[in-house]
Amino acid sequence: MRGQRCMGKQIDSDGKINSNPSDFTKRLIDETQLLEDWFRQKMFTQNPKQIGFELEFSILNKKMLPAQRNLSFIQSLHCDAVVPEVCKPSLEINANYCNLENDALTKACKNLTRYWKLCEAHAAKKGLHAINIGTLPTGRAEDFTFNTLTELERYSAINEHLAKYRHHVPIHIDIESKEHLDIYKNSVALMGATSAFQIHLRVGLDESVRYYNSSMILSGLMLAVGSNSPFLLNKELWEETRIPLFEQMLGTPGQDEYKQRVSIGDGYINECLFELFHDNLYYPPLVVASKPEESNEPLWHVRLQNGTVHRWIRPIIDVSDMSSPHLRIEYRVLPAGPTITDMIANAALFCGALEVLSTQATPPEAQLPFQKAKENFYNAARSGLDCQLHWYKNQTLPASDILLNEIIPAAHKGLEMLNIKTSDIEFYLDIIKQRILKHQTGSIWQRQFADLHNKDLMALVKTYIEMQHKGLPVHQWPV
Repeated sequence: MRGQRCMGKQIDSDGKINSNPSDFTKRLIDETQLLEDWFRQKMFTQNPKQIGFELEFSILNKKMLPAQRNLSFIQSLHCDAVVPEVCKPSLEINANYCNLENDALTKACKNLTRYWKLCEAHAAKKGLHAINIGTLPTGRAEDFTFNTLTELERYSAINEHLAKYRHHVPIHIDIESKEHLDIYKNSVALMGATSAFQIHLRVGLDESVRYYNSSMILSGLMLAVGSNSPFLLNKELWEETRIPLFEQMLGTPGQDEYKQRVSIGDGYINECLFELFHDNLYYPPLVVASKPEESNEPLWHVRLQNGTVHRWIRPIIDVSDMSSPHLRIEYRVLPAGPTITDMIANAALFCGALEVLSTQATPPEAQLPFQKAKENFYNAARSGLDCQLHWYKNQTLPASDILLNEIIPAAHKGLEMLNIKTSDIEFYLDIIKQRILKHQTGSIWQRQFADLHNKDLMALVKTYIEMQHKGLPVHQWPV
């Protein structure tokens, strides 16, 4: 999001890395206690409800392989909304906020499209391609090494601390589906093969617990209808391979003293989002930095630490306006792509359905145990739109049936409750409906293309970029 970086802002310029670890921990504890007081005193604003996005994308060379050029790309682009990600082929667009009302979806689509077209054109000028896709089908293991990490100190610090917490045991990536990826890596650079579309939803304190829990319940369904990540390192894997890759890449397997840094969670929130910030104290810091002397931000260390705990659904504290600090839900479940229109349709489905689930008389978390919601998340990541999901009344149903019969109608009602323009509601939710009826998500399209073209992944990526540039939603893409 513009004005608020999830990695604790730009640490290289805003804070000194390698400060005293014990001092960092003390300040983190003190600030966490202050944050608890803020929650108790209800210091967070209730309105307005707003939405914004972060869109990660990759740059490729003419051979459709990762281009290690994000810093030079940004330097010549001259756009503050585009920032580097962890690895050299990876960048991120920080879109603007807008109030979630009236023509919010149209505004969001125009804003994100403007930035995306700027990046596409700049890539072409540099002899590159820009692509937003969950995992890069092309790319080799040698394209993602320690030297692939973006040359900013905070990223090497993250890599070094994770290595220490693993006792310098190589990272084991073991993902099995139609094919089997079984490799060891000595850095987190394979994260550079992934891109996400992150939805930021500003919510009020009083409603935040219901919205957070409902977003967990929706996650399996959102993955089923929005998957776009079936290939990695030339292997055909899960429908949403980002999920196991990220969890294994940032995990510390066998180290029982450390919590899993990437997960859907351990359970629903009981009383307050502060539970998650308190939980952050039990994660060893990945970036140990000292607050800049000129900064008067009271929760600097809390926000830095929170930015390195990569929950699939993450709470955000925004203090950019100290007179009205607010809460956001950062929804990190969805992959990038296939098109801006597809991604805004996903956001419309999420926001509309979330509004209904979060305000219905019986909380959905009282009807679906957390363990079943968690199983839904991983079942959908494996099998996408073809998965079976747990649902209310101890039912197990096809994801497509739940989406068509319950979630899309709920989303329509929820968007009406938010006073979203009727034509936008119908346009974007029909994209979701057609995607299901035609059985063509981004992942399904990629698999079908590979099957029909003898698994020519270079041709797949080239065609994907051509179709992405045309802007048609993925259910209209020819194979």
